[in-house]
Amino acid sequence: MTSRDKNVVIVRSVVNQEMPAAHVAARFGVTRQWVYTLLRRYEADGPDGLAPRSRAPHSQPGKTVDAVRERIVELRQHQLNIGLTGVRCRGVGGPAV
Repeated sequence: MTSRDKNVVIVRSVVNQEMPAAHVAARFGVTRQWVYTLLRRYEADGPDGLAPRSRAPHSQPGKTVDAVRERIVELRQHQLNIGLTGVRCRGVGGPAV
């Protein structure tokens, strides 16, 4: 049973079967507050309001701008290329004389 299906059963238990929210909460292993939250969502949005909602933030104000991130990647790749070339030119890793 998906979480949306479980939410629908919880709401129907309260609305259609007129069970107390506390009994429904105990029966389904959720808190009474969650039952009331589902009822509010159901009243506001109908069955669609019972679908799981994203917990991701709506915005990320500290996120690095894409242009800056791309420049960092370019610089790191450039440094990697210089480092590998420098190692090969100096003969590091060859036999000791």
